[in-house]
Amino acid sequence: MIVQSMANNRAQRIEFSTRVLLEFGKDKGFVGNTENISESGAFVVIGYPPIQVTMGDPGLLHLMPIKNRQPSFFRISRITDHGIAVHFSSDRPPWFKTSLTLKERT
Repeated sequence: MIVQSMANNRAQRIEFSTRVLLEFGKDKGFVGNTENISESGAFVVIGYPPIQVTMGDPGLLHLMPIKNRQPSFFRISRITDHGIAVHFSSDRPPWFKTSLTLKERT
């Protein structure tokens, strides 16, 4: 079982499930469901080992559906066999922007 963690102290979490997209740029992302959240982060179940990312990687968490919602910037704080824990952060580098292009459904 893969478990990597940057911190042992976690904020109080509540069980909460919603569909999200974790965007990492360069056409890399994962769709999953939150398992729990807190004011400082969330754990997202994607169902398989996320081998394409590493601890501390920056990303954007998009609530789905994405239309008219601002994403939350995060850094990966834990990786497991079936998901990714993210820590919300305000230190978003100016170069880190979403690569999603959203189009109106017709």
